[in-house]
Amino acid sequence: MLYFRVELKYLDTPYLLRLIDLSSNRFEGEIPAGIIGNLRGLHFLSLSNNSLTGRIPSNLVQLNFLAYFNVSHNRLWGPIPLGQQFDTFLEDSYQENPGLCGKPLSKKCKDSESTKLPPPSILEEGEDSGFRFEFDWYVVLPGVISGLIVGVISGNTLANNKHEWFVEKFSRKRQPRGTKGKGRRT
Repeated sequence: MLYFRVELKYLDTPYLLRLIDLSSNRFEGEIPAGIIGNLRGLHFLSLSNNSLTGRIPSNLVQLNFLAYFNVSHNRLWGPIPLGQQFDTFLEDSYQENPGLCGKPLSKKCKDSESTKLPPPSILEEGEDSGFRFEFDWYVVLPGVISGLIVGVISGNTLANNKHEWFVEKFSRKRQPRGTKGKGRRT
């Protein structure tokens, strides 16, 4: 599998953004609390089916209009934030995150889970599932360009050296003018 990385940087976050669906993108790392937490008018947020690790940022509780929230199928851990809209989200919004605890999940949080690091088994889960090859364009581009140059030069050289053979094999044979369709009698 090949993975591409694209980084976009926004100087301002659009205040009126209402829907964000970043599911199934193989994103890694933590949920960007600073950016998402500032989207006060957000109604829909789906980050499911990625490889996000870390905690669910507590400042997301401030998103008063958030009606849909899904972080299922990630590697999140720690307590689920409480309050506001987060009290309305169902268990399936958090499924397949074995490190998460708290309402609405049946797994209750221990006092020590609010301060400790994630269990190693959660972070290592899926690491052995296959070989991952990740590259950037600066690695691929020189190979593509050099292959193109070699192909053009060798194709041009071959065509020039074998021009007569090429013309003989692939050109249509023309009949002299005036003889088309007329038989010659001798």
